[in-house]
Amino acid sequence: MTTKLTLSIDTRVIDEAKKFSRKKGISISKLVEGYLQQISKSDKKPRKYLVDEMIGVISNDNITPDNWKDMRNEHRDKKYTK
Repeated sequence: MTTKLTLSIDTRVIDEAKKFSRKKGISISKLVEGYLQQISKSDKKPRKYLVDEMIGVISNDNITPDNWKDMRNEHRDKKYTK
């Protein structure tokens, strides 16, 4: 079931959203619906550290699956002991 929703959004944002939706071939309604589904799902799973989501983004031979948490904690400890 779908329901109408009225939003107040800056005109420039709407113009950019229209361009994006045309380029992607998806309606703005579907874009907003997808975004709202994503944020409601992401609230349900805890996120401790941003680095947890970024694993694999940067290639570094010193970081291994066995030591990345230790390296993260070591960095955090240095940051807060200055």
